[in-house]
Amino acid sequence: MKIYLDNAATSYPKPTCVIKAMEDYFYNIGVNTGRGGYENSIKGSRLLYDSRENVCSLFNFDKPSNVIFTQNVTASLNIILKSVIKDSWSVITTSMEHNSVLRPLKALENSRNIKLNVLYCEENGKLSIEKLKNFINKDTKLLVISISSNVVGTIQQVEEIGQICKDNNILFILDAAQGAGYLDIGL
Repeated sequence: MKIYLDNAATSYPKPTCVIKAMEDYFYNIGVNTGRGGYENSIKGSRLLYDSRENVCSLFNFDKPSNVIFTQNVTASLNIILKSVIKDSWSVITTSMEHNSVLRPLKALENSRNIKLNVLYCEENGKLSIEKLKNFINKDTKLLVISISSNVVGTIQQVEEIGQICKDNNILFILDAAQGAGYLDIGL
């Protein structure tokens, strides 16, 4: 028996607590935050700040001002990939990545003349640390991987991979969409 759960994007029905919280906001606050000093604006801003603190708690860091909300992880990945990558960079990713990573990287391969290196994972879906080390060269500037796969369920060795990136002065983008809230993701 196989069970597929895509809770992050399409869960139905939504949890009652989420519906109630949204209703409360729409009926009792209903403002854009940071646009005034009146009571509801302050309440909305407080909720937003509390949300940033909750994200800090989830990811084990302490700078709520560094939390930026976007419409979804795909938008976040597109923003960071398109703003960080420079012309002629060498970028490593894996064959296990979501289209929200692979499609913008393929587009940047043409528009910014990046060298895209797609590392194929092992049969078990894990990234071979030795293969990764062999893929890295003097021009490698970025590694983009998912912490875990929603297709095959593998969980990557991100601490070891992160240390390799740090040792080689390589930026590391970790797509945590499938692991946040389930795995301990400390920054």
